[in-house]
Amino acid sequence: MKQTVKKTIRGIIIFLLTLILVDIFCMLINFVPIFSAPLVYHDDGGSIEYYGLYYKIIKYNIKEDEIYHKKWIIGWFNIKYDENYFAYEIVDKKDKCVEPSLLIGESVDYYYYLPCEKLDEVFIEYKHGKDYTLREVLESDLLSIEDLMSEGLDVIKKKKEVNNEE
Repeated sequence: MKQTVKKTIRGIIIFLLTLILVDIFCMLINFVPIFSAPLVYHDDGGSIEYYGLYYKIIKYNIKEDEIYHKKWIIGWFNIKYDENYFAYEIVDKKDKCVEPSLLIGESVDYYYYLPCEKLDEVFIEYKHGKDYTLREVLESDLLSIEDLMSEGLDVIKKKKEVNNEE
């Protein structure tokens, strides 16, 4: 009797883990979860909450200013959808600038400089808990320089000089 109960419990656990692992694999390849039902749809660009047996998946697809932010998260039923999941704050941990300005990027018409070398002292802190240095954000193109400037990052914007040599 005890062996039968143990085998049944073991079988149920293996079955549930298989369901969860298949859905996680689907998330990794950006495919719709197979063993979860899409029950809640959000009007933010297409975010969806999927419910499986004993777990929940949220597929964030939030549209802000013609840019889509996408992310999959999985957890127990207590995870909540947060429309501000991709909100962030810029935190400058460098008190003084004594170094000269530092080129951090350019566009067709402008060069962008930081007032001093502080790529590793300025942090982008997301509401969902992930923090990046300014260097990581710029190297990975998570945010544009214009996005950061609109959030208050101190950037010097210099117009490129036009050379008309004919």
